[in-house]
Amino acid sequence: MEIYNIGWDEIKATSGTSNYAFFASISDTSDLQDDNATVVQYDVDVKDAYDLTVGIPSFESITIRELKADIIFPSEDCYMYQYICMTVSAPKAAAYIDGNLTNSHYCLPFGDVEDGYGGNSPCSGSAVKFSIVLLLTAVLMSLFG
Repeated sequence: MEIYNIGWDEIKATSGTSNYAFFASISDTSDLQDDNATVVQYDVDVKDAYDLTVGIPSFESITIRELKADIIFPSEDCYMYQYICMTVSAPKAAAYIDGNLTNSHYCLPFGDVEDGYGGNSPCSGSAVKFSIVLLLTAVLMSLFG
């Protein structure tokens, strides 16, 4: 995942504390801020990720790899979820404040990865556990924007 700092202030690295918190989700819309959006959110496993304590200078970017999440599709209305999304935010212990929360997520519609989509939806009429490696080729215009 590539995270851009589109603000004038540097995201400063903290001493050993992660600068980034991540959440994965499935949704019926790519606009997670929409009041009518149906969103199911999942924790992201960052135990194998690296560079979580690295800061980002103004108008620079960083790539975070090895983010993982287990996505469990609800069996009821499974087909309504059309997007896989990733959200990045400032954790409580971060040395900065995210000045714009509306630009901190990126969603890809379900479909073939080879065609630039987020993977095929596993909906089959029953609850499905869908384990994905969240190395999305997504660009999050995030943090301070």
